[in-house]
Amino acid sequence: LYGSRGTSEFLKESEIAISPLSWPEESEGETSVERHLARSNIHLCIICPSKHYRRSASFFSRGYLTRRKALEFNIPLITNTKFAKILIESLARYRKHIP
Repeated sequence: LYGSRGTSEFLKESEIAISPLSWPEESEGETSVERHLARSNIHLCIICPSKHYRRSASFFSRGYLTRRKALEFNIPLITNTKFAKILIESLARYRKHIP
């Protein structure tokens, strides 16, 4: 499981094991989200747009650019928080029934 530094800190508080990745402008090294996407290390992206910010049409956020990269590398992308929650709950229930 990978996430941004902020997401990683949030999930670690709930004792969820996660490896933090850096945004493209922060690093181009081994921890770069773009590098992981390009190498197919990530098989599903859940990147929901923030609804709290108003931006000009010419501004591209980190999330937007990362969502675009996921699509460029043909990685399934979920951008809806409600759908992501339902999917995660379903996977957790399914996992309980695997012998």
